[in-house]
Amino acid sequence: MKKYILFFTSLIALCACDNKDFLEKDSFSKYKPILISNEKLNICNWEKTPKDNKNITQTIKNGNTLLLLDYGLGIHFVDISNPQIPQKIGFYFIPACIDMVLKESFIYTNNMNDLLKIDINNPTNPSITTRKNDAFKITIVPPDELELSNILKTLPKNTTIISYEKI
Repeated sequence: MKKYILFFTSLIALCACDNKDFLEKDSFSKYKPILISNEKLNICNWEKTPKDNKNITQTIKNGNTLLLLDYGLGIHFVDISNPQIPQKIGFYFIPACIDMVLKESFIYTNNMNDLLKIDINNPTNPSITTRKNDAFKITIVPPDELELSNILKTLPKNTTIISYEKI
């Protein structure tokens, strides 16, 4: 009998709450998409003005430079020649960049579906040396890997999700 009372009490409590709130709190991602227009998707820019970190998912040390992958946004370059006082050098904006590998003085990363090879011999002025179009089939998912609510699934025309930010 106690099992049935507990079951019905839980059922009543569940039904009493607003279904939308229940679903939003327990079933869907706590992130919203960051969009870019499709015309700008393949435009990568070196910016000497450092940016704030949003969602660092990977770090790689290369000599006195620390490379921080900001999920979907690009790579921060940090001078760590004095580890007590790290200095941001700049930011390479790379839309939909979600992974990177260092080999010698080159970073291999993605710009959505394209593979980029970036020369970082001069960390104050890195440059893309090679772009291989459509090397990957990338889908940018929220960091918590939960599904987006239906409200956030509807994207403006001619836009692409490049990253996510916490709601």
